[in-house]
Amino acid sequence: MTNELIEYIEGFIGNDENKKTTSLNNILLQVSSKKYEIHDIVEKLGDYLKNRDSILRSRGTLLLSEILCRLPNLSLNDDQIHFLSVFYADRCQDYPCAQEVVKGISGLITYHHPESPNNKKLLSSIFQEIHPSSLSQAHRKMVLQVIDLMLTRDLEELKELQSDFMVGFIQFIDGEKDPRNLIFSFKLLPRVIQLIPHHDMFIDSLFEILSCYFPISFNPKASDPNSISKEDLSRSLLNCFASTPLFAEHFIPFIIDKINSNLVETKLEAMKSLIYCCTKFGPYAIKPYIEDIWSTFRTIIFTHKNNIVIEESKKSIFLITRILSRDLNILKEFLGIINKECLHHIKTSQDSKIALYCTSILYQTVSSNSRMILGDILPPLFQFFRELNMVNVQKSNERLSIVGLFLDLIKANQFSFELEFKELQDMEKRSKLVNPILEYLDEFYELIVELLSNSSLTMRQLAIECLSELYSSSKNLSEKYSFLLPLENREFIVKSLVGMLGNHDEHVRSKALLSLYHITIKESPTIMIQYAIPTICQMIQSPTIEKIEYKYYLNSLVKLLSHQPLLEITINHIQSLIDNSTIDNNLLILQCISEILSTSNHQESIMNLCYNNLYYSLIKNLLKSINSNNNNELFNQLLKPTIDILQSIISSISNQSIAIERSIDIFLNRKDLEFEPILSRLSNEDFSKVLPLFNGILCQCKSIDLSTNLKLMNFLEENSLSVLLNDEITISCCKSISSIINRQSTSNNDNISLLMNNLLKIIQSNEESLDKKLKSLNLFIWITKGLVVCGNSKGIEYGNILVDLISKLSSFTILTEKISKSFDVILYQDDNILNQHSGSIINILYQQKFFTLIYPKLLQEFKTLKSSSTPSSTNNNNIISNYLISISNLLKNIPREVLLNELNEILPIVLQSLDSLDQPELLSSSLQTLKMLLKETPNSLVNHLNSLITTLLLISTTSPLMTNRCLALEILNDIALTCSYQQTFPFQNQVTNGLLSTLDDHKRLVRKEATKCRNNWFILK
Repeated sequence: MTNELIEYIEGFIGNDENKKTTSLNNILLQVSSKKYEIHDIVEKLGDYLKNRDSILRSRGTLLLSEILCRLPNLSLNDDQIHFLSVFYADRCQDYPCAQEVVKGISGLITYHHPESPNNKKLLSSIFQEIHPSSLSQAHRKMVLQVIDLMLTRDLEELKELQSDFMVGFIQFIDGEKDPRNLIFSFKLLPRVIQLIPHHDMFIDSLFEILSCYFPISFNPKASDPNSISKEDLSRSLLNCFASTPLFAEHFIPFIIDKINSNLVETKLEAMKSLIYCCTKFGPYAIKPYIEDIWSTFRTIIFTHKNNIVIEESKKSIFLITRILSRDLNILKEFLGIINKECLHHIKTSQDSKIALYCTSILYQTVSSNSRMILGDILPPLFQFFRELNMVNVQKSNERLSIVGLFLDLIKANQFSFELEFKELQDMEKRSKLVNPILEYLDEFYELIVELLSNSSLTMRQLAIECLSELYSSSKNLSEKYSFLLPLENREFIVKSLVGMLGNHDEHVRSKALLSLYHITIKESPTIMIQYAIPTICQMIQSPTIEKIEYKYYLNSLVKLLSHQPLLEITINHIQSLIDNSTIDNNLLILQCISEILSTSNHQESIMNLCYNNLYYSLIKNLLKSINSNNNNELFNQLLKPTIDILQSIISSISNQSIAIERSIDIFLNRKDLEFEPILSRLSNEDFSKVLPLFNGILCQCKSIDLSTNLKLMNFLEENSLSVLLNDEITISCCKSISSIINRQSTSNNDNISLLMNNLLKIIQSNEESLDKKLKSLNLFIWITKGLVVCGNSKGIEYGNILVDLISKLSSFTILTEKISKSFDVILYQDDNILNQHSGSIINILYQQKFFTLIYPKLLQEFKTLKSSSTPSSTNNNNIISNYLISISNLLKNIPREVLLNELNEILPIVLQSLDSLDQPELLSSSLQTLKMLLKETPNSLVNHLNSLITTLLLISTTSPLMTNRCLALEILNDIALTCSYQQTFPFQNQVTNGLLSTLDDHKRLVRKEATKCRNNWFILK
């Protein structure tokens, strides 16, 4: 056994690294299995531990240290622990073995808990005999870890070291540069200060060590995910500075010096550090430096050019004031210095900028503690303002500055009052807390009301804003509607502001409206209902009101009613406006209702309210406009916004089924008693004009299966196929049928098939008129859309039929063009119908599915016809063109991922479609697809740049449509920006010369795009 142990020891101490690892593992295994005891190891190491060769001594010591560190559960008795403690304490004097000794002491103290006073002796030996510079980063950290452990476990032993501990600790943290050790030291220091009483004797030394690290300029390695960040180091360093108020005498002058640095980053970091540490130091420690702090921030605010630095300085003044609020005497002294100087500058400074800065400083101090400050600054400000008013010489700028300051002080006071309220925990004290500005309320109110009639427009605007803020100021925050101003004053303000809504000046109107809205949010709805809303409505309904004033008051009403509690009570006023307005003003009212609905976010309660009060009034209003005015242009202007409003309402109400049934009674049965007088005066032709409205309502139905209402379905089918009605009306009927079929079950597929077969017969018939064919085709397309969107298999079947019709109806050019455009209709996502909000059934990935099944057939038909066509075959060329349009319309409505999967097939078709100058719609679709391809896969177009650039230049100069010319220029611009210099440079002269004529295009947007494109081609990179 002895020979084996000696062999292992020699193997570890030797120079063979592999043998060293194996030997160490064998020794650890034997020791942990108790085959060898620790004293056996020490005995066999004896010659090495006393050897004159420092390398052998250090390796022998390392072996013993490895055993202690790697076997944390090694069982050692008290005598063995004491022996090892004495050994390591003595071995600290052996300089070459310093690192091995530190490792051994770390393992011994961490895992084997030496008894007192061994811990103290070991640490003292490290402090006295080992210099930190002789240790590596890892071993220096071991010493810090030992100190951290002893602070937790053996604090009393450390305290017995008294000043010696602080001297040793300072020695080990002084001059540390490794961030891993630094952050550990920074975290350890606050504990040392908290637990070791003798730290106060070494404050100067500790601060000198810490100060050299501020500001932290460490940049971690980007490749190391576990690296220490600059923010971690900065935060830990700040915690060190803030760990004791004793640092204040050193830190505050030091950080003020850093705030005066020329570097903006250093200034900002120093300001934040000052606030953080002052929060920890407390008012008493800060008191000797309050003048220096104020002087520093004042200088920066008055002289610095960087707005970020100025704003941070103002914020710092606010926070310092909050910190000093813990001691009212110190706070009073600090505020006395600030208030005196700021008031002096406001009264005497010839530089308006300095006065403005002083105003902003006072805003910060009042925001922090208005209760203490207002009494010092308001009386002199009131006196100064009165003096300015008595001076004969006009001093309008000074007066404006003071009123602006009053406005800021009112805002700051309310903020401070709310802050004070939140900080009070005692509910009784909260209930008795009164707004500090109450003492000066009367003087404020009289002064501001007087300014409402001032000749200066700016002064009146400031006065309006002051009144609004004063109105909104709370007397007691414990009560909901507790205002500083009495009721009669608040009523006067509301009446005055309402009167200003018709002011000829836009700025005054805007200020008055914003102030009214601000008040509306705070005030009980009762006040607004009694004084504001009736007055505004009365002005709107005045027979002598001018159009522009009507618009002002109507916009004001909308703004106020966007506040939901007020809308719930006053919606009857809107109903009255609808019922009593002239036709000319209807459009404005509809726009305002639309704005109100847009702010409601489709809340069911609001929509129910609008349904009960506005829904039927809007329908009546539209019907009356037909009856009383034959101006179709005006009716058409009213129709679209009315449809949008009614769709928004009916799609979100709770009793939708009742609303739909009554709408059917009005428009289909024409039996509703309330509407009978109006309906009876309408001819069938007039009544047909409002069918789009009825259809818009039906499209939002999600609570009833309307497909079972045969009368309704027949009515819709009849009107959708009527050649006497215009396209807008018939297509609205088609949309309704599509929406209804989308929601019905697949069990009704037989009925759908019957209807679609009848439509197909009409479309293919040679006896029916072209108009009848077109109407039938429209209905066929929209039913197909409804089926495709819900995932009904019939949708794909009818999609294939549409593909076949392109060639079958080739003699009917209008029909085939309609069919080729139908694929855009089928896949396009409409905002008004067949969407989730309207309750339609939306099948996931329906666009991808339709494309996957229809695109191959279109492509095959296109290729077949292309290969068989001859140059003289005009009919075939038309069919080919329609196939191209169909494919293009498919491509522009499918997701990018699907498009890229078919890139090899799609690209040649897109490039070929660019030659269709005589077909603007095909060209537009192709250009949009090309633009997307260029954005996603620019490399796919590199081999085609020569022909592509030539074609795009031709389109940009000769295409009849402005949008196509712009698109071509955008693509040329994208080529310059996306493709590499080597790829684009050969075409630079061709493009820059080719674009010359576009610079004189008769459309401004084309000229603008051409200029941008040509510039980018000139400066290719």
